[in-house]
Amino acid sequence: MRLRAKTLAVLGTALAAWTALAVAVSSGILMRRFRALEEDRVVRNVQRAEDALAASVDELDRTCKDWGSWNETYEFVESGDASFLEENVNDQAFLRLGLDFMAFIHRSGKLVALRSYDRSKRAFTDPSPSLADLFAPADPALIVERDDGGRKGILLLPDGPCLIASRPLLKGDASGPLRGTLVMGRRLGEEEIRRLQAITHLELSVGPSSGYPSGAAYERTREVRDSDRPVRIA
Repeated sequence: MRLRAKTLAVLGTALAAWTALAVAVSSGILMRRFRALEEDRVVRNVQRAEDALAASVDELDRTCKDWGSWNETYEFVESGDASFLEENVNDQAFLRLGLDFMAFIHRSGKLVALRSYDRSKRAFTDPSPSLADLFAPADPALIVERDDGGRKGILLLPDGPCLIASRPLLKGDASGPLRGTLVMGRRLGEEEIRRLQAITHLELSVGPSSGYPSGAAYERTREVRDSDRPVRIA
């Protein structure tokens, strides 16, 4: 083989090798970028879902605060007058406010009333065993002990998670003395998930964190811890 031919062969082989290396390096860079973009997309979607959930909790908290600073509620928790429930804590109230249960607790710790509602059937139901157990006696994490206090977050029960808010029972002008605690809850079931999906335009589901993949894209998911009284309040 002539020197020129040998030189061209060597150069051709080197060019092919460098081309293959460049393609491999470029492919690796592109794959890393695609993975980074995918993880960023997942993180942003998780954040959107979290924001929508937080907004729902805040809306529930505002409703609970309004009802907690109402003269009629303030009088009811002391008197236990059943007419208050008939006139105010009825089907229309649960449907309008999107609630699944309400509890009125006297400052002494006595449960004055606990009403549970099935919005899909539009009917009052007996509280589930786990819900009844939560208020017998009322879990200390839900009790408000200050006039300006409040609790809100996610309550984890054996029969499913709930959005929860509790507020002090005060007079209509938000003055005391503190007379008890009002608790409102909304189950994080199919109806609430559909509502959140409509807001976020995401496919959402609820389940234990152990059922989801691990990795950087899922760092924002919160760990669910089991306990005898599994209450998680923020």
